[in-house]
Amino acid sequence: MLLTSAVMATFISYSQSFSLNGYGEVYINSLDGDTQVDKPHVLLTADFSSSDKWSFEGEVEYIEDLDITQLWIQRSYSSLFNVKVGKITIPLGFSNTADNPMDHFTAYLPKCEELVIPYDWNQVGFSLLGENDIWQYELLGLVNGNKLAGAVAVNNMSIPNTRVGIDLYYGGTYDAEAADALFLSCLDYEYKYDRVVSRGNILYSELLDALCGGVEIGYDILPGSVSETQTKQLFLFSRYDACRITDYKRLTFGIYFLPREDITMKAEYDLNLNPSQHGFSLAVGVNLSVLKN
Repeated sequence: MLLTSAVMATFISYSQSFSLNGYGEVYINSLDGDTQVDKPHVLLTADFSSSDKWSFEGEVEYIEDLDITQLWIQRSYSSLFNVKVGKITIPLGFSNTADNPMDHFTAYLPKCEELVIPYDWNQVGFSLLGENDIWQYELLGLVNGNKLAGAVAVNNMSIPNTRVGIDLYYGGTYDAEAADALFLSCLDYEYKYDRVVSRGNILYSELLDALCGGVEIGYDILPGSVSETQTKQLFLFSRYDACRITDYKRLTFGIYFLPREDITMKAEYDLNLNPSQHGFSLAVGVNLSVLKN
């Protein structure tokens, strides 16, 4: 039996063109009577933007040690064309694009992705990015270790209530000592309509010949629509994850409750099909927002 509890806090403050936001997580695990407290996870982001279309973001994260995970400057020319330079998050994988606790149903991010890509993957380089009502794109040129790399992320929203994306990476590996170039690809989607939310992806690594993926779906049993701003949401959800490299399979059933927009509560039962291990997880989240005009 695995018992996990998490406390998460998010806060945002604004002073005209400056914002400060972040969140924190604490977990307690109990497996067969062995209780373990994970190290706290804290993330803090500072954003600054000016009237001449320059913006800046700095992000620090603490898991086992303190790390500057993002530090970049951006010049905006239009909604379709912007230039960013610095340390940038690579938009590939569920654990990099939906790492905020509010962006996924389960207590933890997919464990199987950790076998294929780094969690919170950031590299120094530049990116060109933009969007309109139907498309979003980002083209990245990166330095990974002492090697060059490139990445692209494209999202399409032409199907109502649906986003479909494809992400590609090629170049130096996240292991600076490795000699071979790495090719990664990811197909992902998100669907929101009425009371239903579903997300999923398939991730492939050429270097490891690994294929992994997951899909989650939730249904809000409270009245209203997920596309509207709600003060209360109560999702019954399920998620399935699998990874071919280790024949890892995991099935999760749970409840994701938002009694108000700044409080989240999660309770889930994990059925690990391989390795054979079952567990119960509990997460409590608190999100604090302070706005100043």
